[in-house]
Amino acid sequence: DVTWIRVTSVSWDETANQFNAEWSRATKGKVTHTDASIDSIKDSIPLMADGDTAIVVETAMQYAPVITWNPFNFGALTNRDFANFVVTRPRFGSCIPIDGGGC
Repeated sequence: DVTWIRVTSVSWDETANQFNAEWSRATKGKVTHTDASIDSIKDSIPLMADGDTAIVVETAMQYAPVITWNPFNFGALTNRDFANFVVTRPRFGSCIPIDGGGC
């Protein structure tokens, strides 16, 4: 089935009052984040101190059930999209550099 993952390192700039994308990588042709596109998910990112960084991991999967049996009329099993959005802070450093960029 169709699945994708996007991992983005973000930092908070107190002076500009905005999140910045340090780097972003994605699979399956999914667009990577830029400073401008981070604005669309800023409400899902927790408050951070000036200069602090976090890793945003987004995943999605299309699910198609093998059967659509509905004997008790609870609602038929149908195709669904499952999506996850996780923000975590680097544990052993201030940020995670990738390919010589970021930080």
